[in-house]
Amino acid sequence: MTTEATTTPTTPGAKRPALEAAKLGEDINGKVFIITGSYSGIGVETAKALLTEGGKIGTTTSGYETQMGINVIGHFLLAKLLVGVTARQIWVSSLGHTLNKSARIDIDLIKKYQGGDFEGYDGWAAYQQSKLGNVLLPKEFAKRFPNIEAVSLHPGAIATNLSRHTNVWGIMKFFLFNMRELIKNNTGKKGMKSVEAGASTTVTCATLPHDKLVNGGYYEDCGITTESESAKNVEDAKALFDFCEEATKEFQIRRSVPIPNFRTDVVIKTKR
Repeated sequence: MTTEATTTPTTPGAKRPALEAAKLGEDINGKVFIITGSYSGIGVETAKALLTEGGKIGTTTSGYETQMGINVIGHFLLAKLLVGVTARQIWVSSLGHTLNKSARIDIDLIKKYQGGDFEGYDGWAAYQQSKLGNVLLPKEFAKRFPNIEAVSLHPGAIATNLSRHTNVWGIMKFFLFNMRELIKNNTGKKGMKSVEAGASTTVTCATLPHDKLVNGGYYEDCGITTESESAKNVEDAKALFDFCEEATKEFQIRRSVPIPNFRTDVVIKTKR
């Protein structure tokens, strides 16, 4: 059961536009936000809302299975490099982390794919693993680095152009999986959230005051909610963090882009 943010909203969380969510948060004038995927969909709406309220936006091949490599390992590297200058991290996960019977993170499977063995590969199962990683890692970041806050979120079923990368069968599976969202929201085309409403939980997490944010928490519809049991596994979070640390060690040592000399208030990872 999702709870509302502690501010006084005028629109329910599931339908709240990102701009309204930004106005409900703390004063962000002059704060720096780094957003991955800010060229389209909820990423660009997040950027627009934060810029309107005075925020400043920073812009930004290894053999791993694509979804795990992009959604988890690559974002881990960025988050790790910015630990020393970051106040808060927001990881955009998905209800998709409950797919495949909410399977636990499988590091042996990640290694299997990296070795080139894709026998029995299922794209949706791989998606579930990557979105589960997006819930587990911020919990571990919050635990290991007391100087930062880190949360994850499910933005909702959103009418973006993400489906341009999906075949017909994939789209059918997407709608079957998101039926709960489509019925609940009853907004936008075919019941999906608008892009503006889809960005609102991200903006809420980015602008909530320190004492209102649940560090390590999982958010939905602009409020704290409950993740799957697999996403609560402390040992799995530690194991995935250690795996990503080892996988990106060379890049952490030999990074070509210097760490910025400014304080980064929020890092938002919006790749879905």
